[in-house]
Amino acid sequence: MSKSEKLILSILGIVRSDVRPLIYCVETMADLLFSKHVQISSVRITKHIYPAVARRLGKNPATVSRSAERLTNLCLEAIFRQNRVFEFFGRPLHDMPSTSELLFYLAFLLHFDKPFFSVLEDADDLDSLA
Repeated sequence: MSKSEKLILSILGIVRSDVRPLIYCVETMADLLFSKHVQISSVRITKHIYPAVARRLGKNPATVSRSAERLTNLCLEAIFRQNRVFEFFGRPLHDMPSTSELLFYLAFLLHFDKPFFSVLEDADDLDSLA
């Protein structure tokens, strides 16, 4: 079981749905951000992520989009229902994240093993030591 699959299943538990579209979306986002060094502002979910995942799954990008949106909503519901916001984001959120924002947060968690806002705080701590 891959690290990204463990991450998604830790949120959703065992589900009947095929979670591969969301797993691959998170992996693709992490690859773009941390391997290819694409800036988050340049990543377009409909242009960069869904087509890549669709090719990988042999499906239509629209099908991947619908699956990812549905699974993202399930993830967000589970995170908020289980009071695990701090665990996945690093601080309370004022608004519900969009699909692309959740993919970003999960990609950070996948890459750093820490939530996004915890990574930022640690970076601030390092800057203050310099």
